[in-house]
Amino acid sequence: MLALLLARRGVPVTLLEMHKDFDREFRGDTVHPSTLEILDQLGLAEKVHKLPHSKVYGPSIMTSKGLFSPFDLRRLTRSSSGRWGRTSTT
Repeated sequence: MLALLLARRGVPVTLLEMHKDFDREFRGDTVHPSTLEILDQLGLAEKVHKLPHSKVYGPSIMTSKGLFSPFDLRRLTRSSSGRWGRTSTT
């Protein structure tokens, strides 16, 4: 992101990538809400949202009784102070 910000300001940049290609075998790459907020500030969030992806709202565990989801992160909200908390159930 720093390279993008510098380039937008007219600073010449050279971005070096450690890997020769992006054919990696990652399992579980995520983009967290705070990262999406930064991407939105950079004007990139809309493009990221258009990429193929799946949404995960919490862990799911397969048990002998079936799928178990101990909690759902969609129940969390962010306050005006930026802190996360539970949604009101009243």
